[in-house]
Amino acid sequence: MVRRLVTSSGVGPGDLVLEFGAGTGVLTAALARTGARVIAVERSAGFADRLHRRFDGSEAVRVVVADARTVPLPRRPFAVVANIPYSISTELLRRLLSRQTAVTSVDLLVEWGFAKRVSAPAPRDEETAWWQARYEITMAGKVSRRSFTPAPGVDSAHLVIRPRKRTARATRRRGSPRI
Repeated sequence: MVRRLVTSSGVGPGDLVLEFGAGTGVLTAALARTGARVIAVERSAGFADRLHRRFDGSEAVRVVVADARTVPLPRRPFAVVANIPYSISTELLRRLLSRQTAVTSVDLLVEWGFAKRVSAPAPRDEETAWWQARYEITMAGKVSRRSFTPAPGVDSAHLVIRPRKRTARATRRRGSPRI
């Protein structure tokens, strides 16, 4: 599961990656091995202490004790690769997929039902339609609840989000001159 997330993200040397809910650092370590610069965001002081000890001296990992819902996002392009708490899925996507972010790619483990809703061909609400108009949102696969310790009550999904390519017409509508 970790290898699939990292491979799908395509992150590599010099890329900036945010990992929300870094926990014990299993995914953090795999991301750091790609040569990317990882910002491991962890709300729990106990887990953050463990992360600080585990990555002490690493130039590739910076641990930030903060909530994923409020931590300042980078101004420069960044990727997100994370196994997030299910309860913040909608709120986190609202932050990441807004007009004000420089997110280049998102690979998340989320609750199965949530992934089905936001990747459905026919969006069920305006917010999801707005996201889908600007991003390709797909499920890369189902992840059994038995893959986790402790096991959650539901299965998960690997959600992949990539910006859609802008067309010349869409660019002109935003005020760019015709060439």
